[in-house]
Amino acid sequence: MRSFLAGAICIALAGCNSAARQAERAYEIVNESGTDEERCAEAGKVAQTYLDAGDKAQYERWDMVRDTHCLTVSTKRAIQ
Repeated sequence: MRSFLAGAICIALAGCNSAARQAERAYEIVNESGTDEERCAEAGKVAQTYLDAGDKAQYERWDMVRDTHCLTVSTKRAIQ
């Protein structure tokens, strides 16, 4: 359901290209069942896709998502 909503919003805004949609779908899959490291990496790929497309707002949004996941990884490593 979440994937459908994300896709619908993406299409409604008409700002997503197919590469960005594919990157977001991959992130959604990893976000549901992947590790923190995988979430960090996939969010970074989405951010890079938007950067390559020149979409500053989406790049900044996904860069913050990446930062959040990567911070979780760093925090867990520091605690161990």
